[in-house]
Amino acid sequence: MTCNTIIEANNILLNRYLNIVNDVKKSTPNIELVKKMCIAGVEVVMLEDKQSRWLGFVQGVLFSEQLIDINVERNFSRELYHSVYKKLNIDKPDTISL
Repeated sequence: MTCNTIIEANNILLNRYLNIVNDVKKSTPNIELVKKMCIAGVEVVMLEDKQSRWLGFVQGVLFSEQLIDINVERNFSRELYHSVYKKLNIDKPDTISL
């Protein structure tokens, strides 16, 4: 999957996470907040850096709730962002082993 902008890549991820939280059987206040943030992150026009911070918060909550795996998400998102970097003639950042 390729993207033209960071916003487009972020939107794909926010929609992915909205689908995850919509499938949660027993909701919590954190899950409800993440759901609202995913919807607003896609629907409300905001600066790229703000949307990216929201996305990071959403990912942190989903990880802490054990709804996503960091390595799976890194592998999924890497393709999205690398396609943007290529279109912008930006070198891919080095992978950091954790």
